[in-house]
Amino acid sequence: MTDPSATPVLPAAVVHGCAAGPAVPDVLLIHGAGGDHRHFPPALTDLPGVRVHALDLPGHGAAEGRFADSVEVYADAVAAYVESRGLARVVLAGHSMGGAVVMTLALRAPAWLRAQVLIGTGSRLKVLPLLFVL
Repeated sequence: MTDPSATPVLPAAVVHGCAAGPAVPDVLLIHGAGGDHRHFPPALTDLPGVRVHALDLPGHGAAEGRFADSVEVYADAVAAYVESRGLARVVLAGHSMGGAVVMTLALRAPAWLRAQVLIGTGSRLKVLPLLFVL
């Protein structure tokens, strides 16, 4: 966690699927910078046999808070979301910056993480400097 005394702003989420029970995995879809939960098509949000949580990271879509200046802040928010809901079997799927969030969480090796899906991402993401000015 970036600052143990800070309470992270939780992501907003649209939860899909009617699967229930402790053995049912939860798939969390984590969008890229400037995106939101709507970037994921129904082919992903409507996966059978799982609960899919399409997240809006803080400062994006319906989520409260501000855009973060580090991936670690978003990772803290996703971890807080998982823990606040008592999710125990989680698959994290991240696109672009969301993939960086997934990799950051995987390095922390939380007990609830079962698998990672990385979509169009990498261990280093170059950002156009002009975006920091906007």
